[in-house]
Amino acid sequence: MGQGRFPIEQATSIDRALAIALALAIDLALAIEQASATEAIFAIELAVGYALPMSAASRDPWQVGMIGLGLMGQRMLGDMGAHERFQVAAGFDMDRAQLASTSSEHGFEVAASAEALIERTDLDCVYVATPPASHVALAKQVLQRGLPLFLEKPLSVDLNSARELLEFAEARESRCAINFPFATLPGSKRMQRELLDGTAGQVLRAEILLHFSQWPRTWHKAGPWLAGGIEGGFLREVFSHFAYLSQRFLGPLAVESCSLERTAGQAETRVQAQLRAGAIPLALLGGALGAAPDFNQWTLYCEERCYRVENWSTVSTSSAQGWQPLEPEPGESRGARSQLDELSKLLDGENCCLPNLAEGLGVMETVEGLLLAGS
Repeated sequence: MGQGRFPIEQATSIDRALAIALALAIDLALAIEQASATEAIFAIELAVGYALPMSAASRDPWQVGMIGLGLMGQRMLGDMGAHERFQVAAGFDMDRAQLASTSSEHGFEVAASAEALIERTDLDCVYVATPPASHVALAKQVLQRGLPLFLEKPLSVDLNSARELLEFAEARESRCAINFPFATLPGSKRMQRELLDGTAGQVLRAEILLHFSQWPRTWHKAGPWLAGGIEGGFLREVFSHFAYLSQRFLGPLAVESCSLERTAGQAETRVQAQLRAGAIPLALLGGALGAAPDFNQWTLYCEERCYRVENWSTVSTSSAQGWQPLEPEPGESRGARSQLDELSKLLDGENCCLPNLAEGLGVMETVEGLLLAGS
């Protein structure tokens, strides 16, 4: 009895309920020494028929520990609270008043420290949304515990530390993802397909335009680090998303030239740069201050069709006749939910489209390369 038992503890891409039912069916078939093939198949079909209704909806939600309850942490709390596969079990923030009020509102346990949260035995994943300088130390503690990591960008503010983190994670074959929402941008699958199948024609160039009426923006409320030159600035906070988008579609970026303006010790107020992805040129123009609404825009110019992403979620395509909305592929999910759908795949041990630490390092090298070239 049980010689051919399915290894349930290794089940990842199959629902555990289905795996258990299949294991029971195989045990049953093996136990009946004279069972015919028809009888064995019937036993398996019976078990599968029992298990299928016990699909993903019946699985317990992933238990998440959250470190950092500022703007990004608050958003993630709301997104996870609306997703049936996630539950925030515990949280920590250095701001004790913020921690207490947020815990009371969302019903998670308060950890005494970041270290105490990481040491909990009931977590499936830890989400880190603290200021960038603390990312590497916290990430290493999470990975040392063998827990999957969901990390806000950037990996760090120091390239050597970021490279060490990547080596640390790779040596442990850790499951890690960086929170770049453009990974699940609606319409991006169609864009990628049209670039690959020749519909768009030859890629000619790309450009990124950024404007902020002030920096930090009034709603940031993230502390003084966001206005400083060591951890903050719109290149790290906003351009990095478009660097990821460019890297995703065009390949690694190299900085050719950069002109930068900033007050000593403070974040940049203007940037003009030329970058290149292989043979494809990319122009960047951005600035803070000026009485105009904030906007961001990424445009990819190709021979037959062009693509534009602006204000985070509007995706358009154009020919010579003008710009039109780019319709997503059938079944392509939208919004923050799709990010968490992909994170759930990662936790299940499946392939997902969320960027890994190596991709995050590539973005960071581009950003820090601009800041260095313009200094």
